[in-house]
Amino acid sequence: MSSNKIKKFECNFEYILDKTIEEVADKVSNPNKIEYPTYLEDLDDCIGGIKTKQVYLLGGVAGAAKVALAMNLCLNLAKAGLRVNFYSFDWSNNDFGRMALSHEARVSAVDMKSGKLSRDDIDKLTTTVPKLCMKNLPIYFSEKIPSINDLKLELEELKKEKNLPKLIIINTIQDMEGDIYSNIHELKYIAREYDINIICTSYIDKEKLENRLNKVPELEDISSIEHAERYFDVVMLLDRKSMWKNPMGQPLKNFFEVVVNVCVNKNGKTEIIKLAFDPLHLTFGDYLDGFDNEKDD
Repeated sequence: MSSNKIKKFECNFEYILDKTIEEVADKVSNPNKIEYPTYLEDLDDCIGGIKTKQVYLLGGVAGAAKVALAMNLCLNLAKAGLRVNFYSFDWSNNDFGRMALSHEARVSAVDMKSGKLSRDDIDKLTTTVPKLCMKNLPIYFSEKIPSINDLKLELEELKKEKNLPKLIIINTIQDMEGDIYSNIHELKYIAREYDINIICTSYIDKEKLENRLNKVPELEDISSIEHAERYFDVVMLLDRKSMWKNPMGQPLKNFFEVVVNVCVNKNGKTEIIKLAFDPLHLTFGDYLDGFDNEKDD
């Protein structure tokens, strides 16, 4: 049960109707308008971009590129001038920095960590770092996932400063302190109260998939969360095909293919879509276009 005191009958029926008609009129006038695009065409066509006041679940087994996709969305919104708060227990500040630089400079994050960089790689980094610093992207990263109470206190302070984030990313929801179902309820309240978007990554039980012919995750494969359709506005579960091997030890499918099972979508249709993924540079693109259809810097 939420500890927040919410007024009963906060809005009367006339106000609700007025706001509904206003929303419908905007949709009629701008049928193709997307509030915050992901810049992945098939994904935007399915979920309508990232919508304010909604909570998203992005799930996958370790190595399925769920966090890379979250980072792509983070960078895209930040490039549009929107503040993003990224909380991750799994990553250090340097891990996040390497992933972001890999994405932007097209230099392998693994090579950056090992120091095995070519002259061309060094030139790319030397050119990219000043450009990113000049853009002053409004991304704020923390190695600690706050408790719900700490998150509310932080948002209250940012509200006073008129500097609220437009997107919060939590990696992962299972690492958040407290009861997971209570936390999800509170995150839904936070999204609505502060007019923001929240993306939570989630573990998937790999053992459930290993012995299945179809490796695409389903709702019942999400770790620690039953009936996720009740709690999240959109659930996207990722399957990176090259993770799975045949009996000869060879990848089953395309090295650059990631399947996204949009199995919950309160904004529209559910479907399975394909994205192109460059694992060397942690970059997503439209499946047919590869990596040429990215948002301009």
